[in-house]
Amino acid sequence: MIEEFINIFEGLDSAYGWFKREVSKIPGKQEGLSRVERLPVTKELWENHLKGIGNSLGIMPVKEDSTCKWGVIDVDIYNYDYESLLKKVRQLNLPLILCRSKSGGAHLFLFTTKFIPAEEMQFILKNFAAQLGLADKLDRIYPMQTKFITGGTGNWLNMPYFNHEEGYRYAWKDNFEAATLEEFFEMHKKYAQENLDIFLKEEPKKEKETREPQMLPCIKNCLKDKKCIPSGIRNEFAFQAALFYSKSASTYTKITGKKKDTGILLREFNNEWIKPSLEEKEVSKIVESLEKNEYKYKCKVPGIKKYCDASTCKRNVFGITPEEAVDLIQADETLGQIFEYSSVPPKYYMYVKVKRSKTKLEDVRVEFKGSELMDKKAFISKLQDFGYFPPRALERMKADDFKNVMDQRIDKKITEEATEEANIDHDFKSLMRDFFEKTTVTVHKIHLLSGACYYDLEDRKIHFKLAELKSYLSGNRILMSASELMFKIQKVLKAKKTNGKAKTKTGEEISCPSWSYPEDRENILITVEDGETLKITEEEVPKLLEKNNEKN
Repeated sequence: MIEEFINIFEGLDSAYGWFKREVSKIPGKQEGLSRVERLPVTKELWENHLKGIGNSLGIMPVKEDSTCKWGVIDVDIYNYDYESLLKKVRQLNLPLILCRSKSGGAHLFLFTTKFIPAEEMQFILKNFAAQLGLADKLDRIYPMQTKFITGGTGNWLNMPYFNHEEGYRYAWKDNFEAATLEEFFEMHKKYAQENLDIFLKEEPKKEKETREPQMLPCIKNCLKDKKCIPSGIRNEFAFQAALFYSKSASTYTKITGKKKDTGILLREFNNEWIKPSLEEKEVSKIVESLEKNEYKYKCKVPGIKKYCDASTCKRNVFGITPEEAVDLIQADETLGQIFEYSSVPPKYYMYVKVKRSKTKLEDVRVEFKGSELMDKKAFISKLQDFGYFPPRALERMKADDFKNVMDQRIDKKITEEATEEANIDHDFKSLMRDFFEKTTVTVHKIHLLSGACYYDLEDRKIHFKLAELKSYLSGNRILMSASELMFKIQKVLKAKKTNGKAKTKTGEEISCPSWSYPEDRENILITVEDGETLKITEEEVPKLLEKNNEKN
């Protein structure tokens, strides 16, 4: 049973995600901690997931060769009529399996029996979403990335059937009852596709249109869903059809030898597909407006957006123009997956494709500060610094729209655990250790006055002068304000200022203020009287203490 489940959901095997449930403030929604682990996906992880032991398992669908064997339409909308959605899936004969997500939403899975290009899987799922009227309700589509990026992992999905005997992440059968794990396996055998070629082929051109017009995907998808263009969205779709006909009328004439203008074509469409049909004056008004002005397709109008399939539309010779495709697709792709590296402060990054030659594209990792992600100008500037010049659609995006989109991206970010070495606190400690290594360290406090550091053998602390540290930082071109330096000395190093005295060779005591740092490392290199250097160890400390006491 484990092996069959692993085979169905096989994906990237060099990393995985996990989710730990926490109490949510939103009824029905499961919130919690999510992380990415760059470790192999073991059989034990799968077993624990199905048994409900520990954290639930997340898998990245895209393997290193940019292929996958499953994809998902993610529709996490609360109080949505998922039973009707399942009926619609079956009416359209789509080979999808509907599963309950961890939050009570829905995951529409598409499975193949062998690995296929991730690009094909994504393209088909976008088309299915549009046919189902879900294009405006998507949380996301997996795979989110169509190409595996070296050094990355891609987005991961929480696997179904966590705690499969008692859990709630199950598949729905056609009667909308929960499917056991064994029943899910039978559903997979029924709906998994050997390949997806049938869904990738363009529909054959028809000399005479029958039940479905050969035109824009949004119109075709609406007709598949509603069987006609219903009241409430008639005018919007009539405009879409009229604009399509105005673009294609001349070609229609060349192909068929029949001369038809936009008005004739639109009236035929209105009589055949719009129920109830628009009045003649409304049709005439639409045609006249197109004759007087140039318009773009109304892809973002709510009634149309739910059926929009921009990826397919841009392939249509009379579909959205390249410029419009940029607005609908490229801008969204530019604002791609955000990764958070949980250092202190956190680092954010995304991958973009930079053209290195006429034919070669290279995946480049671009890092951002948190403030740069929310500032459109700063965001674009950073992309340009790395050689990526985003589409004009991004530049045309309003500031508020940009922030809203980035908010959504940040909510869906992938978090990677940072090691201690990634923290600025650790960086500063390393900087101090470098300072001590490059500065003479003695066991005599008086040497502080000549620029050395002093190691106290009794309390095991290193003493240093603030002026010497500033000089070291300046010499290494490390810019740090006085307030920032003082903060790090006190809060990061836990250093304290001491106003002690030091003895000269003549026995005179003079004021010798310094900062003391509790350095507990062994093997600190110090310089003794004769210029010899040695490393502080547990064995050396008593000897040096005895030697100093004898001198004193």
